Amino acid sequence: MTAAPSPNRDRRSLENLHRVSIAIVIIAVIATFWRSCGHEFVAGWDDQQLIYANPLINPPTPQGLVKLWQQPHARMYIPAVYTTWWGLAKIAQVPGAPAGTAASLNPWVFHAANLLVHLACALIVLEILRRLIKHESASLVGALIFALHPLQVEPVAWTTGMKDLLCGVFSLLAIWQYVTCATVTTKRRWLHYAIAAFALVIALFAKPAAVVVPFIVILIDGLVIGRSWKLVAHSALPWIALMIPCLIWTTRSQPTPELVAPPVLQRFIGAANALGFYLFKLVWPARLGIDYGLRPGVIEHTRWWIALAVAVVLVAIARERRIIAGLLIFVLGVAPVLGLTPFVFQNYSTVADRYVYLSMLGVALAVATLVAQHPRPQVGIVCVVVIIALAVRSFLQVEVWANDETLMRHALTVNPNSPAANNNLGILYFTRGDYPTARKYYATAVASQPSNLPARDNLAAALIHLERVDEAIALMKETLALRRKLPPALKQPIEADLSRLAELLMSRGRCEEAGAYLEELARLRPRDRDVRRRLDEAIQAIARRSATRPA
Repeated sequence: MTAAPSPNRDRRSLENLHRVSIAIVIIAVIATFWRSCGHEFVAGWDDQQLIYANPLINPPTPQGLVKLWQQPHARMYIPAVYTTWWGLAKIAQVPGAPAGTAASLNPWVFHAANLLVHLACALIVLEILRRLIKHESASLVGALIFALHPLQVEPVAWTTGMKDLLCGVFSLLAIWQYVTCATVTTKRRWLHYAIAAFALVIALFAKPAAVVVPFIVILIDGLVIGRSWKLVAHSALPWIALMIPCLIWTTRSQPTPELVAPPVLQRFIGAANALGFYLFKLVWPARLGIDYGLRPGVIEHTRWWIALAVAVVLVAIARERRIIAGLLIFVLGVAPVLGLTPFVFQNYSTVADRYVYLSMLGVALAVATLVAQHPRPQVGIVCVVVIIALAVRSFLQVEVWANDETLMRHALTVNPNSPAANNNLGILYFTRGDYPTARKYYATAVASQPSNLPARDNLAAALIHLERVDEAIALMKETLALRRKLPPALKQPIEADLSRLAELLMSRGRCEEAGAYLEELARLRPRDRDVRRRLDEAIQAIARRSATRPA
């Protein structure tokens, strides 16, 4: 008669199995994303503005660190992320390189940090699923789906994606510690709750999208853990109070006066369209890009509506509360960026891969629940095949982010009319002296988004180098008119436009027009002697021309 296995042996077996799960997650994440560590900064996609050319970060000074917490930068108040970049810049300094340039910081440090934070997120998801599902293999499958899905490539491979990763890791830490607090009976429960609350605060300082975390824990607590709603409210309501100051500083630091919100009904239709887009990409993660072109009012691709309809049917017929909770978590994660309220990136697109980073926790929960309910070999084989396919797809997608050119060229395969991609490729060709090709890309950017002022300025510069000065002058006049109409919060200096226009008009002998712009410039710069001198020259030229005209 064989002896029953001892509880200690079972516990050791489970611990060993858990160590194997951790090792698999670590190996899978590193194997899939390691190539990103050798990539460059992507200057044309925020890395320049926010990191290496940001004077508050590069060079990293104590004064810069203080200012990062005192004020928003680039219409974003995300001091936890800026502080992280500030610290990484301390490590990544390249001796002898001029500050403020890409060469002054080693991008490897930033990419490696992204990879490590993503790895931490994957391991935390594994711990959350173990507590909620109580099935090691199923939890491992869910964690790998979270970690390796191609939609996760953008925040990991993009240096600026640290804001999504940092928000993600602290949001997940808050959820994990909340779940631990709700599922243990030890006297130290309060410590887990305190850690969770602190993590939520840091997540809010990393990205305002963390405002959804209190609602996610309410779903998990009520639907998955199954505590009474009275206890849920007692635990989660203080967290909702933390949202109020976050909403205030977000509104003040991230104004969107250039965006006119569509009518309410149209916003809800656009939000449903965006949600359908994410659901479709979740199942079929092909043709991933940085700019899908789905700006407010753009509704297309009926397959996204089909994906949304299928998801609604699945929720309706689902009997497992953990699956329903997973689908609702997915929706909650992207709720702030579905377009119900305007946000800055809608100038390009309402949807972006990085927006689903936290939402993938819901996918992981739903998948892990299904696997736990069907512990058959066939299910395990399907899981292995799907995970390998996702890892291979992500591995290939990582290479898209190698540098500016590879990223922007790939962006055009997804959206040929992308104003950002066309403008950035134009900049690359302009710096190489290929002005005809640069003009072609700039013109496409302006045609697809006439309000894109940087692209208009760049197109004018290319026209001047191609000696098409009259075309450049006409374009610059239109651009100046657009700058004058900008909302007060986005007002830009027009002195450079006036000066350049006057110079070009003088070169074409159009002195009267040049004089008008110089007079305006003189009013803006009353003490600028150079402007006064140029105005005098224009007046003299006008007088000479008048004197030589026949009576």
